[in-house]
Amino acid sequence: MKIFKKIKSLINNLDYWLCYESPICIFWKFNIKHNYYKIRDFLFPRQKWLMKNIKNSWMDKTSIIPQVLFNCIIDFIEEEKALTIIDWDIDEDGKKFRLEMIECYNWAKTERAQLDKQMWAAYPEITPERKLFKKLDNGNYEYIPSKKTYEEEYGEVDRLEKLINETDTKWLTWLVINRDKLWA
Repeated sequence: MKIFKKIKSLINNLDYWLCYESPICIFWKFNIKHNYYKIRDFLFPRQKWLMKNIKNSWMDKTSIIPQVLFNCIIDFIEEEKALTIIDWDIDEDGKKFRLEMIECYNWAKTERAQLDKQMWAAYPEITPERKLFKKLDNGNYEYIPSKKTYEEEYGEVDRLEKLINETDTKWLTWLVINRDKLWA
């Protein structure tokens, strides 16, 4: 960051020497000086924590939104030290908000990942004994349906997926409603 302090100092010095009613001044003020922060923030992003948590591959918006918002509350508590810097116990609203914030943080940090892991483990296992397709005489394949019902095979998966979705919606809504309080 020392280099940017030197660059900023250079810009301020050039500003003094170039900017008194000259054509160079107009170019200087509106193109270079005002773009300093844009260039700096492009080269050295301010929200590095966010970029680390979003995968550098294709993701649907339905996956990105919870990931970004939940990482906001995690960063707010862990990096900005919101539970230690701010005295939330001044009034009843503050106490209630602190408890909800901790609940939301716990969901985002550990509970959601645990339920997601359980959900993926609940899928029926495909074993070599369970053949999904039968080869026909004409060379095509025919699907062999399972002897179990859909509810027997995927009931637990559906239940956990619904629980994750409902809890996500609860906490994402809470985060959006309380976004004005998330600064330290």
